[in-house]
Amino acid sequence: MAEKYEILDILAQDKSGIVFHAEDRETGRSVVLRRFFPFGPDGGGLQEGERQVYMAALEKIRDFRHPTLRTIIDGGCDPVDGIPFLVSEWVEGQRLGELLKARPLSPGSTKALLSHALEASKELSQVFGEEAVWVETAPDSVILPAEAGQPITFWICPIRWLSSPEQRGGLLPLAKLAEKALHWRGKPVAGTAEGLGSWAKAIRDSPFRWTLDDALKALHEPLTITGPPVGGGQPGTVPTVPMKAAKKAAPAPLPKKKSSVPLVICVCLLSSLTAGGLWYYKTYGFKMPKVTMPGQAEEKPSAATAPKSALDLGSSAMDEGHANAGGTPAATEPAKAPTSALSQIPQAAATPKPPERPVPTAPPAPKAPFTANPANQIVGTVVQVEDSVKGGQASRFITLSFEGKNVWAVYDVNMKQPGFEIGELNTLLGKHVRITGTFREVGGSRGRALAISKRDQIEVQQ
Repeated sequence: MAEKYEILDILAQDKSGIVFHAEDRETGRSVVLRRFFPFGPDGGGLQEGERQVYMAALEKIRDFRHPTLRTIIDGGCDPVDGIPFLVSEWVEGQRLGELLKARPLSPGSTKALLSHALEASKELSQVFGEEAVWVETAPDSVILPAEAGQPITFWICPIRWLSSPEQRGGLLPLAKLAEKALHWRGKPVAGTAEGLGSWAKAIRDSPFRWTLDDALKALHEPLTITGPPVGGGQPGTVPTVPMKAAKKAAPAPLPKKKSSVPLVICVCLLSSLTAGGLWYYKTYGFKMPKVTMPGQAEEKPSAATAPKSALDLGSSAMDEGHANAGGTPAATEPAKAPTSALSQIPQAAATPKPPERPVPTAPPAPKAPFTANPANQIVGTVVQVEDSVKGGQASRFITLSFEGKNVWAVYDVNMKQPGFEIGELNTLLGKHVRITGTFREVGGSRGRALAISKRDQIEVQQ
């Protein structure tokens, strides 16, 4: 592989593998070279039997062509470590992952994205003889068209060739893609975004409920989504529930009209009571007429001791307030309320509440120091950041000190990625970091360095 293709740059890297921008040494053609980690970064490559399965699947798609899929040019397994690789055409355009950092897709664009993935997977299912989501659904693997009229481009996912149906997850990769495209962060809202919330939730509840055709139909006809399918939603060929429209409920009968005679009688009674009350108020006010027994003299209260009604007291208080506001002193001072016998009993002083003692908390446990995978990682304390120019190519070296020795990470300045400015990298000086990348020869006293292209490849020990 190294003899046939020259590595130009690292496009992406995660636990599933590394993606390179490479060049065919014979034709000078730009290609995309992917090395897959079928068992994780530390799991090694394929064994002999697994290699045969991989190569058989590769032969099936070598001549396969589809508008939304990268054309496969080459592939195989590295004879040194058994790591499978795949070489496909270079496609110009923006990665979906880059766009999603700035904004989400609209519901209409998300439906178009999912439709392309389902259609391509249907075609590949005929090639492999088994229905599954065969395209790569990670946003960084999806290329958006550079010009209007061009299709979205997907990668075929070779890891799924070597997986069981349970490991492939049914339609779950597409539900996750929809949630990422809409910035839902794993929490779809049913009934929103033109039915995409219900569609994604239905798949999360039962990833194997639909065939690819059924999923495509439910995507564009969200009202046909029904409850869980018969059979428990297990992987494989599962019968789907017939999609029926909800029946409209029969309108409830209108209540019978009641007679208005009782209402008229109630109104008349209320009017009579109101008229009687007005006559009583004009005659007696709010006081009841005093009844005098025969031979008993009528008792007249003195002005000093005559009690006032609650309404009178309120009026006096308001008048007094208005008088004081105008600067005229009040004519009389209202009588003070009688002192209760209970108020003469001295109250016991409140016992002061003892201060609460703070609950001791254990100090946070120190984090374990970084460890490194010697195949693609380095660790140490950042001691220097410097630039070097060789053959017109500017490189930025990050020097790490670990156990008395120096190791280096290198970044190509012309990539112009955020976070790799000298000022930004100098903030790492004196910090313990772990850097993940791909080793390459840089010559000179350094010998080799770990090539990186993304700032998130540098982890800082907290």
